[in-house]
Amino acid sequence: MRWFIVVAITTLLLTLALPAPAKERTGDVIVVHGLRGLVADVYVDGQRVLEGFSPERTTDAIQLPAGEHGVEVREAGQPEDADPLLAGAIDIGAGDHLSAVVHASRGGEPQLTVFSNSLSQLPAGRSRLVVRHTADAGPIDVSVDDEMLASDLSPGRQAARRLRQPSHEVMVAAAGQPQPLVPPADVRLDEGTQTTLYLIGSQGRDSLGWITQTVEGIASPPGGVPSGNSGLAATQPLPSGAVPAAVAGAIVMVAMLVRRRLTAAAR
Repeated sequence: MRWFIVVAITTLLLTLALPAPAKERTGDVIVVHGLRGLVADVYVDGQRVLEGFSPERTTDAIQLPAGEHGVEVREAGQPEDADPLLAGAIDIGAGDHLSAVVHASRGGEPQLTVFSNSLSQLPAGRSRLVVRHTADAGPIDVSVDDEMLASDLSPGRQAARRLRQPSHEVMVAAAGQPQPLVPPADVRLDEGTQTTLYLIGSQGRDSLGWITQTVEGIASPPGGVPSGNSGLAATQPLPSGAVPAAVAGAIVMVAMLVRRRLTAAAR
């Protein structure tokens, strides 16, 4: 009976020492609806993931397995086997953070454009502003606080800048023209966030406007407190498998000691 208890405890400790199974490789996708006038149902790999999705809205991040996924967009309420208004694909890598934008192409047709969201950490006191051209319009000039951010920015392209102050004015104009295409946007940026402005709508129909998306939690961690250990050898992580091996060795030693005590007690 005593040996049974020893074996059970040994098995339990070995199980706890083993590394956890690897997590599934996934990525995150934010869906941005920039196709004005369309309330949509959105399907991924044949499954409806968004129902009655209104224009000028964004979703929270949707987690999907790494790999290629088919995307279809239908008018809300249409049967699942109806011809989609838009069909495309998203290729997701493990750890990716993407934005999939449904918008009007340069010719006014529905289009799917995928952007990668940078989650690189920002220095203390900084935020990141991104402007993405997803409108039925020609190339644009983008300025922030009267300073040029990007000139001749084509549809499907983006421009970004790190900024300090919380409040900024963003203006877009047709490339080479001084007159703004839409009223300037007043943007407030919180520290450690990425704020993305999507230009949507149609220049020819005088329906241009903005959608805003914010990704939080990318501020750099605060610096460590000096400890007086400068110049000392850095602590190195244990090699893979070292902890389970050490635990197993300790268990064997304990088992041998228990066996000796039991043998001595039996004499």
